[in-house]
Amino acid sequence: MVLGPAEKNAQEYLGAAWHINEEIKLNRQLLAQEQKRLQHLSKILQYDFTQLPSYKKYVQQVENHIKKLQAERDNALFLISQIKDDRYRTVLELSYLHGMTAEAAAEQMHYSIHHFFRLRAEALHVAANLLAQ
Repeated sequence: MVLGPAEKNAQEYLGAAWHINEEIKLNRQLLAQEQKRLQHLSKILQYDFTQLPSYKKYVQQVENHIKKLQAERDNALFLISQIKDDRYRTVLELSYLHGMTAEAAAEQMHYSIHHFFRLRAEALHVAANLLAQ
């Protein structure tokens, strides 16, 4: 099955969800590292740098960015949850939320790679129709 423009749009929309998950993880790691660094510095200099207004503002900006990313990811999750066929949902979840390769996802689902590609194309068609509504 050849993907048309609507299916390619759905593919890009869902593909962004995996990248968003990775960006959320990186932002959380960044905050944790910064907090550890400032706590270490606070012990050495005996001053609580985590209470600085500039640091609090920075933390708030990163947390707001994470919330925005989570909302975008949740939209993709909601779209997938609206698909009634369990196989289609699983194909899309493995491909776009878990970032699995087609080969790994096909193996996990016990499908041939060709069957997996066909199911993914059909699932993207259903997702494209839901996006159009």
